[in-house]
Amino acid sequence: MIRLLPIVDHLKAGGYRNVEGVLEFAGLKQAPRHLPALFVVPMSERPQPNRMSGITDQKVAHNIAIVLILPVSQRLTAELSDALAEHVKAIVGLMIGWKHPDAGGRWEYSGGDLMSADEQVVAWSIGFTASYHVRSR
Repeated sequence: MIRLLPIVDHLKAGGYRNVEGVLEFAGLKQAPRHLPALFVVPMSERPQPNRMSGITDQKVAHNIAIVLILPVSQRLTAELSDALAEHVKAIVGLMIGWKHPDAGGRWEYSGGDLMSADEQVVAWSIGFTASYHVRSR
């Protein structure tokens, strides 16, 4: 599994001050106080079959979601849509092409999804994939 802390640190260095991990996201009972907020959540791992004889060498695709939470205020819907688009573009720009210390390659963008929307916040999931190898002798 790819560690989350380097991703959190990378997003903070990119200008997002309120970035946390999966445990903080799972423990949310109400919207975060400081918005926008980002949460790095591991979503899945998909190993390829071993292709070696006598040793194990599997490439594993590791999928994460960066959950972006934005406030909903009295602003026009178009302004919120523009803010969402700007944040998604900034986060994608920070992540694609960046190589995590545990990964064998650079992050690739894998899409986005609306997670929830209410009168207080909008939560949008931004997906990324990177791979690493599992090896043994």
